[in-house]
Amino acid sequence: HEPGGGGATHPPFLGWMRACRGDSVAYLGGDIGELLHDGDTGRTVVRPLSLRVGLNPLANGYAESYDHIRLLGWIGGSFDHVWTDLAGPELSPRAQAGLRFLLRSSTQRWELDLRGVGNIDPSETNDRGVEGALTLAHQWLLGGGGDDNPDETPHALHRTVPWAMLRIALQGSYAHFDEPKNAFPVVAGPFVSDRAKDSVQALLSVSVVPTAMTF
Repeated sequence: HEPGGGGATHPPFLGWMRACRGDSVAYLGGDIGELLHDGDTGRTVVRPLSLRVGLNPLANGYAESYDHIRLLGWIGGSFDHVWTDLAGPELSPRAQAGLRFLLRSSTQRWELDLRGVGNIDPSETNDRGVEGALTLAHQWLLGGGGDDNPDETPHALHRTVPWAMLRIALQGSYAHFDEPKNAFPVVAGPFVSDRAKDSVQALLSVSVVPTAMTF
């Protein structure tokens, strides 16, 4: 529904990333069809579906401030299917809880993203995991025209019509899994060990994203 009591109703696919109301504090999300394969050990993990219910205590899902500051907490779960050469196929249900805090500069060029997740297998409580990641990124617009703003005053990004965004990010992450063979990182880097309980990573990434896909 339109915020402010306007009464207009829109199908959900018109606003996947937005709350139904401007001051909503709860949201529902999930992922479909995730897969992780280790070519060295042959371990494969498939997560067909994960669901989560979250809170946005800042209640700014529809506000312009959502592009600059986010504080999100969530709980959820999934059923992971793990294949290893030694143990064969196993089912590993996971209950999860996470927190995210994001800050962007007024021009949205600088970004600081802090995330943390804890998870546990409810059927085997000694199978737990914890992850944390801190990312610092800088973004440049590619192409575009119109009323560009060389001084980068607030909202300068909204005055261009770029075709893509170049993003360079430095991420540091830590992950601990009591059962490394069941490790499936959510916020840590992708190179989490399936043999050692602790993994520390520092990753530098460069990406070009069409602006139609950014949010």
